[in-house]
Amino acid sequence: RLLAEAIGRARAMGGVEVLDLSVGVGNEPARRLYERFGFETYGIERWALKVGGGYVDEALMVLRLGP
Repeated sequence: RLLAEAIGRARAMGGVEVLDLSVGVGNEPARRLYERFGFETYGIERWALKVGGGYVDEALMVLRLGP
């Protein structure tokens, strides 16, 4: 519901053409949720976060709202 509300508010603002976000590549439930709302992956940022002794890659995602 929170994501739907955020997208709805962005649409209602007018002039917002793109929403973007990043999500850990291994976080498949979150990625599927974003894809259900229309977000598309356009790239991968390697070693985006250091967690403990390792690194996490992030999927860069975009939702186009405008022209």
